[in-house]
Amino acid sequence: GASYTAAVLKGSKDKKVLANGHDRLSTYGLLKTESLATIRNWINQLTSQGYLTKTEEYQQLRITETGRKLLRGEITPQLMRTTEDGKSNSTRAAKNDLSQLNWKGVDQDLFESLRSLRKQIAGEKGIQPYMVFGDATLRELARHKPQTLPQFLEIWGVGQKKCDDFGQQFLDCIASQSEKSS
Repeated sequence: GASYTAAVLKGSKDKKVLANGHDRLSTYGLLKTESLATIRNWINQLTSQGYLTKTEEYQQLRITETGRKLLRGEITPQLMRTTEDGKSNSTRAAKNDLSQLNWKGVDQDLFESLRSLRKQIAGEKGIQPYMVFGDATLRELARHKPQTLPQFLEIWGVGQKKCDDFGQQFLDCIASQSEKSS
């Protein structure tokens, strides 16, 4: 449930977390600077806003279609940060904390080049840019800078079809941008 998920995001050394191997997840410890109460509060807010849902039997968290849009970077949640006295206040800090996590290690110039390429491809195919790749995937590409198709396929949000359809174009863009910055 929410408490267990919060423990994973916090980076807990709890026996259950370690026994389940959840310390090896990419999200393990992602919010280690936040309190468990804050993380649980954010999970509850994401649930009430429809990004997550809880199963009836065990109260396990499941991501909704709206939540998938969030992961693709198509939408941004409005989260409230709980203050020390337990009251919630609407601040930009909570949103900024999540936004900074999303951008940590991202080559901004490369991201913009990838966005331009995505827009060009979408225009040629007559589809919406997010249907090529969402912003979250472009951020991962700009963070990890894959150089081969197998590396490209390992990026979150890239499946075999999109790798086949767009992979080489995006790899060429990454290589070109890397040459410019050297």
